[in-house]
Amino acid sequence: MKNDTVLTVSRAFKILEILSFTPWQGVSELARSLSCQKSTVFRLLNTLKNEGFVIQDTETEKYSLSLKLFSLGANTVNNLDVIQAARPVITRLSQASTETIHLCTVDNDQIVYLQKIESLHSLQVNMMSRIGQSTPFYCTGVGKVLLAYQPEEKIQGYLHNTVFTCYTDHTITEKDALLAELEAIREKGYACDNEEHELGVRCVAAPIFNQAGTIIAALSVSGPTVRICDEKMAEIRELVLLAARDISTQMGYFPQR
Repeated sequence: MKNDTVLTVSRAFKILEILSFTPWQGVSELARSLSCQKSTVFRLLNTLKNEGFVIQDTETEKYSLSLKLFSLGANTVNNLDVIQAARPVITRLSQASTETIHLCTVDNDQIVYLQKIESLHSLQVNMMSRIGQSTPFYCTGVGKVLLAYQPEEKIQGYLHNTVFTCYTDHTITEKDALLAELEAIREKGYACDNEEHELGVRCVAAPIFNQAGTIIAALSVSGPTVRICDEKMAEIRELVLLAARDISTQMGYFPQR
């Protein structure tokens, strides 16, 4: 009995998932997709319809999702806070990487540090980052990630209004070079800072998205060049990407297939 109930629930969820990608399907189509009898699918659809999760076209008799799932999801997302969602994730990231963690967002066209966890090593670099403090977009990992996923008009406005400061010999100070860097970030899905803002500091950053696919924050791991060699950089990159995806999922983001 218990196994039958679990199977029924699983099939109901599968119907919702199928209709989310391919709406307006009939009983026969869904039965083929689920490899089960039409009578079973019909009963499930009736239940989902009565509960308000699916709607039926009176002429074609085919089914599609209602907005009830969207409403439930929106309520959940509205009650989520990126800091709250990120807290356990960045704690695990700190333990796995042993380096300094930053969680940042954009507020009034400024980068603001929301969370910072210091490196677990006794040897630490004295980074300028502070909670609530701002930092440049064009020469930090989190900044370049947050800028790369902005609408084109915002990026162009930023380039037009920004006076580039050369913080180190590695700082990007040419607009064309920054545009090329932003394009590369969107292709790769992450950004690196190789001593561009502070000498002796390397960083990997990745974007965090909300349910609409809009970037809402950036997550990074930073540390001294004496510890973060190229091999270590690649290891950290995978940790950061995984953590950022985890937080994005909690914020309702699911990439299109």
